[in-house]
Amino acid sequence: MKKFLLVKLFLLSLFTAVNAQNFTVGSVEPEELDMKFYKNDRNAHAVILKEYGESFFFPSLNGVIALVHEYHVKIKIFDNEGLKYGSVEIPLSNTDDIYVAEEVNDVAGITTYKDDKGSVQTEEFDPYKIRNNRQNKNHKTVKFTMPGLRPGCIVDYTYRIVSPFLQNYHTWLFQGEIPKIISTYDTRVPAFWSYKIMLRGNLKLTRNSTSIATGCFLLGSQKIDCAYALYEMTDIPAFVKEDYMSTPKNFMAGVYFEQSQYTSLFSDKRVDVNFKWEEVDKFFQLDPNLGALLKKLDFLKARLTPVIVGITDPYEQARAVYKYIQRSVKWDSIFALRSDNIRKALDNKRASDSGDINLLLVAALKAAGLNSCAVILSTRDHGAINSQLPSTTAFNYLVAQVDLGDRVYLLDATDPLLPFGILPLRCLNDNGRVLSADKPAHWTDLTAYQNQSSTYLFNLKQDDNGKLKGTLTTRFPGYAGYEKRALIKKYGDTKKYIDSLEESLPGLKISRSAINNLDSLDMPVSEDFDIEVDTKENGDVISFNPYLINHIITNPFKAESRRYPVDFVMPSDLKIILNISLSDNYTIANSPASAGVSLPDQGGRFSTTFQPADNALAVTNTLS
Repeated sequence: MKKFLLVKLFLLSLFTAVNAQNFTVGSVEPEELDMKFYKNDRNAHAVILKEYGESFFFPSLNGVIALVHEYHVKIKIFDNEGLKYGSVEIPLSNTDDIYVAEEVNDVAGITTYKDDKGSVQTEEFDPYKIRNNRQNKNHKTVKFTMPGLRPGCIVDYTYRIVSPFLQNYHTWLFQGEIPKIISTYDTRVPAFWSYKIMLRGNLKLTRNSTSIATGCFLLGSQKIDCAYALYEMTDIPAFVKEDYMSTPKNFMAGVYFEQSQYTSLFSDKRVDVNFKWEEVDKFFQLDPNLGALLKKLDFLKARLTPVIVGITDPYEQARAVYKYIQRSVKWDSIFALRSDNIRKALDNKRASDSGDINLLLVAALKAAGLNSCAVILSTRDHGAINSQLPSTTAFNYLVAQVDLGDRVYLLDATDPLLPFGILPLRCLNDNGRVLSADKPAHWTDLTAYQNQSSTYLFNLKQDDNGKLKGTLTTRFPGYAGYEKRALIKKYGDTKKYIDSLEESLPGLKISRSAINNLDSLDMPVSEDFDIEVDTKENGDVISFNPYLINHIITNPFKAESRRYPVDFVMPSDLKIILNISLSDNYTIANSPASAGVSLPDQGGRFSTTFQPADNALAVTNTLS
C-alpha cells in the first residue's frame, strides 16, 4: 500500500510539473477584490476570473486504470443574486458495484472578502461539510457550499473526479450562465486510447495546441506516450438563453469527446469503436438490460388476460394495456434507457427509472400480441442527436411504439396524466431510433403526431345597464389537455385553480365554473364559466378590450438579431371566438379592422376578424 501511494504521488507530481496552466488556490490580486463589475458585462452578477481543467488517465498497481478530471475555478461575486455560484453540485455516475463508481476527492477552497472595516479576510472550506446525495443506483450528487459568501467576495475551489468509465472523457463547457475571463482545458490521452474530438458552439478558441508527451503514462515498467492537447478561450460571454429555443447544451461553446478506438491491455488487440448505426442498433438489441429483456414475456401473459379479456379491437387492446401499466407502477422521476428487472418493477408497483416502466410497457404490449418495440431517444435537456455520428452514448431515454396498421403510436407510461399517444415534452427532441425485432432499425419523428390545440368560446350579452355577461367555454384536447390537468393537479384542487385563473384575467369575473373530463385522459378537458366582463363608460359610450384571454404582452422576438433557431416544440393552434349581442339601446360605433399575417413556407399564421352587425359583434382570433 505504501508503494502504491508513493507511485501515485510521483505520478501526480509528474502531471503537475508538465502542466503550467493551473493557479494557486487562494491567490487573489488586489484589483480582483476591488472589482465592482465586469467591464464586458456590467449586468453580470458574477464573473469567472480563472477556470482550469485537466483530464488524464491514471494507473494503479493492481492493473485498474482510472480517468481523472481535476477542476479549479476562481469566481468574483458582485451581488446577492451571484451568491448561488458559491454553491457547487457535482453529478456522478454509479453502478450496483460500489467499486465501479465515480468519486470526488481532494476538495479544497478559500473565500476571500473585505470585512466591514475594509480588512481582507479569508475562510477555508471545511471538507467535513461535503454532502453526498445518492438518487438511485446509477446517479449521485456531491454538494458543498463555500464559507463566508457575501457580495464582493471571491470564491476559489478545486476538486478531483476519479472515474472507472474510460469511455466517458470529460466534456468541457467554455460557456455558462456567467461570463468568463479565461478558461483553459488540458487533456492527456495515452496512445492505447483515442477519441473523436468535437468543438461545438459559435465561439472560436483563443489558443489551441497539440503535442506528444513522451512517456507520460506509466503502466508497470512500461512508459507510454500521450497525446496532449490544450484548449483555451478568453473573454467568454455568458450564454444568454433565448425564448423558444431547445436546450442550451446544443449551442454552448465546448469540447466534446467520443471514444473511437482502444487497445486491450490484456490481448494487445486494437478495438475499433467507430460504430455504424447498424452496430449501434445491434448493441442495444442484445443488451441484457434492454433488448434481451423483451424476450421474457411469460410472466406478463397471465396478468394481462383480465386486462384485455373481451376486447378484440387492437387499438382498444393497446389502450387497455397502456392504462394498466400506467396505473400499476409509480415512477420516481429518474431518466434511464435500461432496466435491471421489469418484473420487479411490476411486483413492487414502483420504479426508480423510466426505463423500468417503458420497457415493461413494450413487453406488455408484445405479450398481448401487439406489434410493439422500443424507441430510444435523447431528451431535450440531454441534447440533440447527431445522425451523422453513430453513438451508443447519445441516448438517455426510452419510450414504447405500437404499430396498429393504420397508424403508429408512441407511448410513455411514466406520467399518470398522459393520454394514450401523447409523449411528454422532454421527449419531443427531433428523432428517435426504433429498435424493431424483425425489421431494420430506423429513425422516427417524435413530434409527428403531437399537437397543442386550444379553443375559447365567449358568448356575451349586454344588459340594459351596459354590462357584458355570459359564458366562456374552453376545449383542450391532446397535449393541451395534459397541460391543463397537470396545472390543476399542481394547485391541489379546482377551487384554487379557478381563483388563480380569475386573478390572471383582470377585467373578467367568474361567478360559476365547471371542469369536465379531468379523469378521462382520452377526452378533451373542457371548462364552462359564467362570467362578467368589465367595460369603461364615457357618457353614452361604452368601450372594452375584445382580447379577453391569452394576451401576448411582450414580443419574445424583439431583439435586433437572433443566434439560435426558434423551437416551438410542436405544431399549435389557438382559436378565440367572441360573440356579443348588444341591447337595443346600443349599436357598434367603432370596430377594429380585420388583419392577418403569415410566415413563409406555411411556418405560421395569425388572423383577427371583426364582423359587426346592427346590434352584434363577432370577433375571431386564430394563431397557428
